[in-house]
Amino acid sequence: MSAAIKKQISISPKIVHVAKGGQTKLHCIVNATPAAKVVWLKNGVPVQANPPYVLLEDISLLLAQVELQDMANYTCVAENIAGKRVSEPVPITVYVDGGWSQWSPWTDCKCPGHPKQGQKRTRVCNSPVPINNGAACKGPSTESTPDCLPCSAGRWSSWSEWSECGPDCIQIRQRSCIGSSVAAAQMSSVGSVPASTAALVANSTSAQAFAIDSGTIISCVGKSHQSIKCTGGLCNNTAQGVRARHKLSQKDIGHQENQI
Repeated sequence: MSAAIKKQISISPKIVHVAKGGQTKLHCIVNATPAAKVVWLKNGVPVQANPPYVLLEDISLLLAQVELQDMANYTCVAENIAGKRVSEPVPITVYVDGGWSQWSPWTDCKCPGHPKQGQKRTRVCNSPVPINNGAACKGPSTESTPDCLPCSAGRWSSWSEWSECGPDCIQIRQRSCIGSSVAAAQMSSVGSVPASTAALVANSTSAQAFAIDSGTIISCVGKSHQSIKCTGGLCNNTAQGVRARHKLSQKDIGHQENQI
C-alpha cells in the first residue's frame, strides 16, 4: 500500500468555551497511511507536554486544568512520508464566573437632606470579576434593615423653554428631578429665546433637588431653575409696557376721582 495523507485535516471540536479550572480535549482528525505524527501548536508555537496538566496522546491534546494563559488558537500539524498537513486553528476561550466579595461593615442609611434611618451593607461582584461572558454573581448586592430609608440618584428631565421676559427683565426655565418610574413634569413654556451658559445667573434655588419614586427618595445634584437677563431689546419692550400700564392705571384712578 502506497503512502498517502489527505489534504484536509481538522480539529474537533471547532470552538471551545471552557471555565477556568475546567478540562478540555482537542482531537486532530487526519486520514493518513502510514499513521501521521501529530504536533500541536499554540499560537504557532509547539505545545510541550506538562503532566498532569497538559497531555499529548497520539492525535489528541488534553488540557486537564485550564488556566487563563491557555486561552489561544490551537493548530494540529500532521506529517508522514507522504507529506505534511496543517489544520485551521481552533480558538479556546477561558471564562471566569463572578464571585461576591465579603460584605462591607454596616453603615447608616442616609439620603441627602434627610436624617439617618436604619442601616445597610454592600458587596461587590469582584472576587473574581466575570471574564469572557462568565456568569454574573447571583443574589443582591445590598442588604438593609427593614427601617432603612431608601434613596438613589435620580436624573434631570429636559429643560423647559425660556419664559417670557418678566417685569424684572429676567427669563427663567426649569426642570424636574425624576427617577426610573417617574414621568417628567410637563413644563409650561412661552417663547424660545436662546441663551448661552455664560449668561446664566445664580438664583436662590438649592443646589440639590429631591423627588419621591415608589417610596424611594430620589436626589439630583444641580439646580432645578435657571435664570437669564433678557436680551435683544426684550427688557426695554417689557419695561415700556409696564410703564404704559402703570400710566393707564393712574389715569383711571384720576378719572374716577373727578367723577366723585
